[in-house]
Amino acid sequence: TNQPGQHSDAGMDVDPQDVALRSLYDANVEEVYRYVFRRCRDHSLAEDITQDVFVAAVRSLGDAELTIGWLLRTARNRLLDVVRRSDVFERKLRLLGAGRTGESLDRTIAMTERVEVEAALRALSEQHRLILLLHYVDDLPIDELAHELGRSRKGAEALLTRARAALRKRLEVSA
Repeated sequence: TNQPGQHSDAGMDVDPQDVALRSLYDANVEEVYRYVFRRCRDHSLAEDITQDVFVAAVRSLGDAELTIGWLLRTARNRLLDVVRRSDVFERKLRLLGAGRTGESLDRTIAMTERVEVEAALRALSEQHRLILLLHYVDDLPIDELAHELGRSRKGAEALLTRARAALRKRLEVSA
């Protein structure tokens, strides 16, 4: 068996950085892809951004601690860049007299709304963010939320109500 830095069967040195990058990729590519796809709902765009994230990781090797948090922050920033570029492009088209198609307008609005909701969720307390994600993303019913959070049904309902109110307030502030 080969260890990092030892010779492979082909007689070539195995670079420990290559092994670390491969391990980082294998362990996190699906989570990064899901993170991006949940926000943009576009497979092709999610694949492109996921690829960009890992290219950025290669470029940042040695400069940054490459954790899942770093990868997801980079994915979020890339997605925001795409949304901004799309908005700039659409404004330029309008200036030139070209109209937006309904589908591209809907897609841009949906993507922008997802980014705004994500930012509002990040601003919430961990408890509020957790219950909202478990209920609305993971589709857990109240009884399961109560069990997962170690609360009574009424306690889970009250927490969910407070979390919704906090999210609504954050979204109104950003609007």
